[in-house]
Amino acid sequence: MKLSGNTIFLTGGSSGIGKSLAKEFLELGNEVIICSRNEAQLKKTVEEIPGLHYVRCDINSGLDRKEAFTYIQKEFPKMNVLINNAVVQSDYDLKAGEEGLENMDYELSLTLNAPIHLTGIFMPHLLQAENPAIINVTSILGYFPVTRIPIYCAGKAGFHAYTMILRKQLEDTNIKVYEVIPPKVETNLNAAGRFNARFTTEAHVGLAPDSYAKFVIEKLGEDVQDIFCPPDEKLVYELPRGGSESMRLK
Repeated sequence: MKLSGNTIFLTGGSSGIGKSLAKEFLELGNEVIICSRNEAQLKKTVEEIPGLHYVRCDINSGLDRKEAFTYIQKEFPKMNVLINNAVVQSDYDLKAGEEGLENMDYELSLTLNAPIHLTGIFMPHLLQAENPAIINVTSILGYFPVTRIPIYCAGKAGFHAYTMILRKQLEDTNIKVYEVIPPKVETNLNAAGRFNARFTTEAHVGLAPDSYAKFVIEKLGEDVQDIFCPPDEKLVYELPRGGSESMRLK
């Protein structure tokens, strides 16, 4: 992937991995527009990282998606890279039945439906862009699910499958499709659930977002299409599968 001179639209860019990727891409000489539904957090991020642009957008809203696209087309017509990164994560007790699934529709939509719709909106534009790319941030948990966060894992598994198919269908175009598959990274995503999990499992502290972002961009520069965990990563991951088995990844 071409690492400089791009115009990048990055969802979920006000914190965590998204914020770190935005900072790295900006420093490489790209124009970067971030979005999230929290305008106060967006303003704070732009103050911390001068040179970033932002648009408030809840990508779970069809109206917000269309308004963001209209804004990007008007203000940043050279936009050529879409990074789908926005996500939420919640713990669920499936034994509680339907009453325990109150946040499911929003979470599954944000993890899977919304980025598919957003990509569809931008597709005609990207097909005409110079050096176009789509970067989908999925998760290692889409491959090896964790019991306490079933909706997140299911959504990320679906997004992984979609990304594979998207890449295949775009083979005869100029659009490159990359999948970023984070291991455990220390962000505020479901902070309470992560904190509690450390007292019931052998879960470790994850990678720093800035360090992980540097690794991702290095691999994008090498044109690696599926970006997994850093090969020299020393942390051990305990990923419960169905509650009894575990998959140990190094």
